[in-house]
Amino acid sequence: MSDATLRSMLFEILGEYAADADLDLQFTDDTPLFGDGSALDSIGLVTILSEFEAVINDAHDTELVLTDDRAMAMKRSPFRTPARLLEFAEARLAEAQTGSPA
Repeated sequence: MSDATLRSMLFEILGEYAADADLDLQFTDDTPLFGDGSALDSIGLVTILSEFEAVINDAHDTELVLTDDRAMAMKRSPFRTPARLLEFAEARLAEAQTGSPA
């Protein structure tokens, strides 16, 4: 899966969530997904992460998990912005496909 495909999938999920939640928000690579400046609450973030995992797993027949202990222990959160989430998801997908940590 190309970077562009993952990006497209993520931004579609983000856009659908914003529309469903009646948020007047246009997501960019640097839009905060949580913390200071974020329009999302914790349920919103969990919803987006779950949907993103599901579409990746459906497209690749994998069992990718983005929200595991390794992710939570990272000093730099992989969930802070769409750009960070994409970078993290790409690494995890490569790991799932090769069977070795990225």
